Amino acid sequence: MSRGKFVHFLDSDDEIDCRFVEKMLSTAETSGSDITLCGQEVIAAGEETPEAVFNCFPITNPKSNVVNNRILIEHILYSKLSLNTGAFLFLRQFLRNHKLLFTSGCQHGEDREFIVKALLDARKVSVVKDLLFRYILVSESLSQVVSLRRFEDVASYLRLAKYLERESPEAEFHMIIRNYVVPVRITSAMEYLALHGYNKEELKVIARNPSILKLLRRFRVKTQVTNSLKEWLRCKLLLLSPRLFFMVFSLKKGPAVRLHQHE
Repeated sequence: MSRGKFVHFLDSDDEIDCRFVEKMLSTAETSGSDITLCGQEVIAAGEETPEAVFNCFPITNPKSNVVNNRILIEHILYSKLSLNTGAFLFLRQFLRNHKLLFTSGCQHGEDREFIVKALLDARKVSVVKDLLFRYILVSESLSQVVSLRRFEDVASYLRLAKYLERESPEAEFHMIIRNYVVPVRITSAMEYLALHGYNKEELKVIARNPSILKLLRRFRVKTQVTNSLKEWLRCKLLLLSPRLFFMVFSLKKGPAVRLHQHE
């Protein structure tokens, strides 16, 4: 429905600085970029994060504001960067030319899926180094709901892997997703649900699902990722014994905090 030259997505738990439109439009226009992004931070329980995400942006040339798309995608896949679509300004014609759309009905992981696809197709990406966007964590957010819909995050990465296999000449990206990201997202979903009151017996049944077991077994340690060995141990523990997996993380993090249980 958009008719403007640029598109920006803003969710109900997002906040933009009063300078956002001016600075982002100026950079997008002068740079001729398909995508422009700014510094962002996450607010949880009213507290600001110690460092804003833009401090980690892999700039190709320190004297310019142009980003290396490939490095940025890799950082997102390895969770070195957690970016929200609210920190991006997209050229509308670019989105139309590449038929870039959010996956209808998906409530978890759809933003990263969209962002990585866009970065893969973008001819040029620029950065505004100012902190202009905030993602505000609230308990009522869909991302905080305790339900099996959290596994939509896993599905979003599987779709992304297929997209990269089809669209990218580099096999490395989709191998990162299948051999690292997807197993990690499975253990993260299991841990989150168990610690926030979801029925552990039902989770144990899910953990024994042949498709889940196959995905977990694909995990490969990535030496360039600091916590890769830890993630390998989490996958092995879930494969060995779901009961032991839940017990270990319950002891580590203490009593579960119930949020909104919709099951």
